[in-house]
Amino acid sequence: MHVGMWTTHLRRLRGGVDANWLMAVGWRGLYGGTFVNSFGNRSFAAGIERSVVRAEGGAVARGLGYRLGLVSGYDERLLGLAGKTPVLPALQVMGDVAMGRTGLELAWAGKVATMSPFMRVRH
Repeated sequence: MHVGMWTTHLRRLRGGVDANWLMAVGWRGLYGGTFVNSFGNRSFAAGIERSVVRAEGGAVARGLGYRLGLVSGYDERLLGLAGKTPVLPALQVMGDVAMGRTGLELAWAGKVATMSPFMRVRH
């Protein structure tokens, strides 16, 4: 379960970091969530998530993976296609570091890098 998200736009790093009020869950390779995007609109995202590499030796676990799905809530300010359809395809590459049930995820999706704390309900 993710309970917050901070983003920065890679093409305008001087813009700083935004809090995006994410609430998301993942279960058996599926994910779904909602957040306030960088344009101030409510977005919803859902799809599959997969781990490509996972190292779980010692106190710290590390992983790399991806999410593939759909996202809503964007318009032509993101890209031209977003002004023509309410739902866009989404691909996100992610990595995480965890200790026990808690961790931090770093992710990249096109123009945006994100950081999000998470908590696993089951280990």
